[in-house]
Amino acid sequence: MGFIDYVLENYILIFEVSGLFLISLISTHLNDTTKKMTRIAAVLLLIVSIATYVELWTQSFEKLSLARPMLTALKYSLYPIVMILCMQIISPISKENKILFAILTIPATLSIPFYFTSQWTHIVCYFSNDNKYFGGPLRYLPYVIEAFYIIVFSIQNVKYLKNNTSKSKLVVIFILSTSVLGVILYFIFSHNQDYSPIYATALLLYYTFTYIYKSGTDSLTGLNNRQNFYQDAKYIASKKGAVVSIDMNDLKYFNDTYGHLKGDEALKTVAEILAKECGEHGIAYRIGGDEFEILYTNVTEKDVVSNINHMKECLKKTSYSCAFGYSLIENKSFHDALYDADQAMYFEKKKTKVDKYINAK
Repeated sequence: MGFIDYVLENYILIFEVSGLFLISLISTHLNDTTKKMTRIAAVLLLIVSIATYVELWTQSFEKLSLARPMLTALKYSLYPIVMILCMQIISPISKENKILFAILTIPATLSIPFYFTSQWTHIVCYFSNDNKYFGGPLRYLPYVIEAFYIIVFSIQNVKYLKNNTSKSKLVVIFILSTSVLGVILYFIFSHNQDYSPIYATALLLYYTFTYIYKSGTDSLTGLNNRQNFYQDAKYIASKKGAVVSIDMNDLKYFNDTYGHLKGDEALKTVAEILAKECGEHGIAYRIGGDEFEILYTNVTEKDVVSNINHMKECLKKTSYSCAFGYSLIENKSFHDALYDADQAMYFEKKKTKVDKYINAK
């Protein structure tokens, strides 16, 4: 058992981790924090893999080596940390929620002393002098902690993708479910329970998905972009749905009067309201400039009108306003429906300008 043996037995893992590390160096759609978290997670997975391999070797000793309980503790400690890093890759917790993030790290942090002192306290697991394993009263603690973070991670993904297409949700569900299934199968049938290959594969898939997902996201507002709009429209066209065209009023005024930073702030505020208030059946997109679209599935005209009125009421609480137009996708092509929605929006926009002119007089 040596370095060459380790490389040969773990070549796929090393290949995935190295490739992920290199890809993160050249990715353009993801921010520096996401890429940094990915690289740290990749390195930690490699460390876990090496620790597992060496710990497996120490199992063959006739007498206990202190390295075995320490390597076991290291494995138990690093897996939750990798999970926490994964949370920051696909759906990062914002700076405003630092307290929430700190709370989430508490279970992983508090469990580390238990692992590294367990050889003497016998609270989690310990090894006899003749190198036999014994479980303590908290023998299942590592798995409970890991399950906790899997559940939190799943909930976080559901919230992050709630306003996205079913296709994106399906990808996340696939990665999560197959990873969990792999861990369960390893736990039941594997003699060494090295989960690092599963984690590495899941991390690679998550990073790839996140990169593709971000490439379809507007960098300023965080909404889906024009590319995603027309891609999703193919799916919407086959459903009972609707399209809503939206144009922000007076963006040029904000840019010219207060500067482009104020204009960007206006766009982000409008986008946030559209994404949050368009309803559970709607997905918001920024098409370009001050133009937005919302695609609806499985809705009635009453639902769409109600959502539009609600979004208008929310915008009244800000310094901004928008013109809306909609069309149901019934007995017409999507492009015809989009044209009708645009025309309705332009009509409302002109009416708003006329009303403003009359009121000014």
